[in-house]
Amino acid sequence: MVGSSPYTNLLEKTRLPNPTFQRFAVVSIFQKLKSFQSHIDGGLDTDSGRNAVSRCLTSISPSVVDQSVRELCNLVVSGSLSVSRVIIELQSALDACPPEFVDVFVKAIGFVCRHDFQNNRNYSISSLFHPFVKLLSCRPEVCDELKHQVLLFIAQCIEHGVSVVFNFLQPFLMFTILKSTSSVHLALFSRDLISSIAALSCSLPNHAISIIRILIRCLHFSPNGNEKEFKYLLNSTHYLVDAFIIVTNKLDKTKELGTDSKKCCMELLEIIFKICSDLHKSYIGGDVVADLSKSLLLACKKLGWEYFPDLVLVVLSSSIVLTQLEFEHEQLSLLKLLVFLMEWKNETCVTRGEMFRFFVEESLLVLPVTNLLLSPSKSVKATAIYLLSMLERPILDMLVAPEKVQFSPIDVAGLNKTISIIRRLLHHLWFPDQCSKSSLYFLEMSSDKELLLSGKNDNLTSWIYQLKEYSILHIDSFEFKRNFGSLGSLLPGIPSLLCTIMSSLVTHPKFGSCAVDSFSTICLMDPKVSLPLFLTLLFYCKIFCNSKNASEDLLIKLLEVLPSLASNSNLTPFVVQTILPMLHQNSNPVLYATAVRLLCKTWVVADQCFGTLQGILDPKALAEFISEKMISISIAHSLRDVCKHNPDRGVDLILSISSCIESKDSLLQALGLESLTYLCEADTIDFYTAWNVVIHHLLNYTTEHLVAHSLCILLRWGAMDAESYPEDSRNIIEILWKVGTLSDKIHGPVWLKARVAAFNSLVHYEVAFIQTNISNFKERNLEFFIHEVNCEVLRTVEQLETNIINFEHMTRRRLIKGRKNIVNKVEKLLNIFPRAILFPS
Repeated sequence: MVGSSPYTNLLEKTRLPNPTFQRFAVVSIFQKLKSFQSHIDGGLDTDSGRNAVSRCLTSISPSVVDQSVRELCNLVVSGSLSVSRVIIELQSALDACPPEFVDVFVKAIGFVCRHDFQNNRNYSISSLFHPFVKLLSCRPEVCDELKHQVLLFIAQCIEHGVSVVFNFLQPFLMFTILKSTSSVHLALFSRDLISSIAALSCSLPNHAISIIRILIRCLHFSPNGNEKEFKYLLNSTHYLVDAFIIVTNKLDKTKELGTDSKKCCMELLEIIFKICSDLHKSYIGGDVVADLSKSLLLACKKLGWEYFPDLVLVVLSSSIVLTQLEFEHEQLSLLKLLVFLMEWKNETCVTRGEMFRFFVEESLLVLPVTNLLLSPSKSVKATAIYLLSMLERPILDMLVAPEKVQFSPIDVAGLNKTISIIRRLLHHLWFPDQCSKSSLYFLEMSSDKELLLSGKNDNLTSWIYQLKEYSILHIDSFEFKRNFGSLGSLLPGIPSLLCTIMSSLVTHPKFGSCAVDSFSTICLMDPKVSLPLFLTLLFYCKIFCNSKNASEDLLIKLLEVLPSLASNSNLTPFVVQTILPMLHQNSNPVLYATAVRLLCKTWVVADQCFGTLQGILDPKALAEFISEKMISISIAHSLRDVCKHNPDRGVDLILSISSCIESKDSLLQALGLESLTYLCEADTIDFYTAWNVVIHHLLNYTTEHLVAHSLCILLRWGAMDAESYPEDSRNIIEILWKVGTLSDKIHGPVWLKARVAAFNSLVHYEVAFIQTNISNFKERNLEFFIHEVNCEVLRTVEQLETNIINFEHMTRRRLIKGRKNIVNKVEKLLNIFPRAILFPS
């Protein structure tokens, strides 16, 4: 085509004021385009052809634009023009058209896509060049019509299969969801699109479940970094839940519910809890999440569904979410959801005639739920108590009959990372036989060489010990950084999460005691978890006390954690009040003795409870329980610990210590002597003053090895003032030598500690003093040294012999030096005397 354009006259006619003439002119232009070549691309490749189509599409006349779009679509239907070329022309015109023409171009692009999809089943296109993506990126005005076109595409093409249709739409859906928070109009469009597709699925019951599941998979990629994104995601999920309830009700009437429905239900629950289980999120709408989940599950139950094990996912997720909720209405909503689930499970077991099944994941609820017992809300407290009462029996079964414990068959692929890690860890800890060695590898790693060499490094046990190591390292690191002006950081919720996991292992037949041991260090890492942990310990103590088959050792382990919780000053009164009921006079002796020791250990951590402890350690109490050996020994042990940790407090208990020393029981007297040792060491009392009292009540130390051992340790502190008290110190030296030189052949190995202690004390006395107060010391010492065969005693005696050698060496040097001085004076006198006689001048 050379010269003037062949379309000039026809283009002028498109400007006539009559719409009919305008449409006829447009039809004529496209017929002329066809007449140039057998394929219209040839006409469009010319400048005049491209210009003619462009002027038609960019006309200000609605009739011209409408007819031009229709003609392009007809060319696609007839196969005269390629789809990609038409979409490019329509997209170019859309970019520059007035707002009132936007819908026309969007409809045209939608039609072209539907036509091409229906005639080309293998249609595949990348998100970068996806026509719907380009439309959405073009201008905000396209949103309303684009939504209609997407729905129309689904409705008309669904007969080809849901997967095929959404393979085409998925890039567009993903783009829409990912960009939903970049602008207001995209957020509204994305929300309306999800809502509209969910509503459309209700009119396609045979395909609805598949459509909802695809939308759920797309929502997994939705951003969730702030409160705005969280609300968008929650609203979108709400639409899908509503659609699922409507669809399942329809399918139930036609008896067409299948396994896909349960899978879809679980996927909905996964995304509901996935968006609110991150530990660092502070904007979680707990009540909304709980109510949405409950409405979904309640609908399933009304349809006649039985409880199925996959629903443990809700319990697993709730154990994390509960620790983050602060408002009472949120806590109550989630508690009611958990109660509903437990009751549903009980009903299902009764209906089937089966035994109640308990899943490991359900034990994670103990700590978060017991923490809510302190809530000021009566409703929250009552619901928490009811839920704990439902957990008591199955938790006891975990301890007594661990073979009843089961593990839920949840697919972890779509779970939140935190939930997935916790679930895998519990699986490894409770069912190691079901796990491959490769999956256990991370549990074998340890930074502690001693732990690797010890028997504790058996995969799972080593992990629990590493948890203690981690807590201690964090505490040390925090103290270091605080001292140097920089505080360490710890992800919020981690200590609480670790406590939750450890509390679920209390009933583990192998790791229960290890888990309890780790509580103390976790409390030091974050004092905020002390109160929830305190309530959890009381809950487990109640369960164990009510069971005849529960382990007493584990119960004592739980009680031993109480003193460490007193490091939180706010918790000290609660700990003391927990211990005091065990100190009634008519209490079980074992319980009373345990309570005394617990109160003493609590005082070590919190001095404010010394008044209570002092009343328990009163001399009258010791005299009252003198017939109960276990209680009296517990009191004596506590007296010793008080003197060891705070001698000033020990002086306040000197009368009780005196009562122990006056006792005729060898163990009580030995403990009393140890208490006195700590007081003498701190110089809070005078040794020889105390010794003059002790000597009158001392049992036969040559027959009582416990008394001999404690006595020898005490006698060390007489060395400092030995010369000031010659008579008393002489007796002390004789006692130490007598005990130290006892024969193993006659007295047996139980005397070894006493003999070693005797020589350890003896080395603190001056050698000259020892030689003076022990007759024939050198001969007796040589004889003992030659005949002694016990290596441990000989190692102790080595220091004494070293002192003797040093003393002899120093003494000999002084004698030689003195003799040399005398000889020198005599020699000088002999030299001077003759001269003085012979030469007097």
